Amino acid sequence: MILTVLTIFLIKSEVSNLKCADDISSDFYWRDYFGEIPSDALGGGYDKAGNPAYIGQLFNHKDGLLPAMIYEGDQSLYATVRNAPLTQQKYGKILCSHNPCKYKWIPTDTSKVQSLFSNYTVISGGYENAINIDLYIGRIHYDLEIRIGKVIVGINSVNGIHIPFGKSYVHFKSYEILVYDKNAKC
Repeated sequence: MILTVLTIFLIKSEVSNLKCADDISSDFYWRDYFGEIPSDALGGGYDKAGNPAYIGQLFNHKDGLLPAMIYEGDQSLYATVRNAPLTQQKYGKILCSHNPCKYKWIPTDTSKVQSLFSNYTVISGGYENAINIDLYIGRIHYDLEIRIGKVIVGINSVNGIHIPFGKSYVHFKSYEILVYDKNAKC
């Protein structure tokens, strides 16, 4: 059973990478995460003490492949699913690149996010089974942290960023979304 779940995770992880534009498919990659932050990991946020946080992805057989937040020094990945927080210590990945200067965070909101897809390559962070939709990677300043979360585009009632908070989650219509800028000079 564990081998089957791990195989599905690896296949699904590769599928999420294939959804990205051809010009970046080799510029970013998801490494297995076992609690150590690799030197090529893409940072994306900060905890209350100012320590860096990273972009993660976790697989949950029931829910899908979800964008997550990884705190330095913490083996857990933090995500949201089905209107609730999800914390998991296995089947995790961390987003890495040799060209971090080509990635940037673009401020947007639910009324403007669609226009970004024609100007940038918006980074896919996974998919959610319950709503059968691709998820993107976003961040927001909340509770003295810059938190990473999943972005939903295309379902009006839930469009926006969703981040875990305590035993619940919060949802915002304005946020930053992670994009790849092929014209950025490194």
